[in-house]
Amino acid sequence: MDRSGVAREAAGRPSALDVWRAEPHPQPSLMVSLGTDHHAFERLVRWVDAWVASARSRGWTVRYTLQHGATTPSALAMNVALLPRHDMLHLFAEHDLLVVQGGPGSIRDVRSVGRVPIVVPRRRDQREVVDDHQIDFARFMAERGDCALAEDGQELAALLDRYASDPAALRRPAPPTHAGATAEEVRRALQATAGRPVGGFDARAALHALGRMRQHRMMHR
Repeated sequence: MDRSGVAREAAGRPSALDVWRAEPHPQPSLMVSLGTDHHAFERLVRWVDAWVASARSRGWTVRYTLQHGATTPSALAMNVALLPRHDMLHLFAEHDLLVVQGGPGSIRDVRSVGRVPIVVPRRRDQREVVDDHQIDFARFMAERGDCALAEDGQELAALLDRYASDPAALRRPAPPTHAGATAEEVRRALQATAGRPVGGFDARAALHALGRMRQHRMMHR
């Protein structure tokens, strides 16, 4: 692993994805992804660790993978700081339960592999993020059925209990994956929350930025 924290495998050594595939896959398998934000998200790891310990005490053989980024690794998980995106998508596709932060990229990546994520948004008052945009965005995506939302530890445990028994309920055909469609969906989601600013998040400014990005892509095709 280099100084930036990005996982880089030496020549001839198996990657984290290869290690996961080589070992037995007890059911259910759980992956938690905290993204690349430089803020820690200790609260979510504590909640997941508590559920994993409880599930194992009840006889579940839970396979737990944690992409922890800037957060302290878990003593109960197979831990990796960061992964190349293509490896992350492969791991998403091969796990039953996926818990992610409330960022647009995290949610869309999980949906791109035909899964519905369980989403826990970061909070500004917990010093997990600079503003509360994840809360509004995650609520919007939950309203349209693109994620299952948990805003506290009890809600998360209830969702994990429910879907550990029926992981197929979190499988759904992936939406269009080309960049234009993804940007358009994010634009619509931001527009829907633009009238409901939370924690100083300027959704209108984000909409303008997305528009400039789309214009730049059109000019350079």
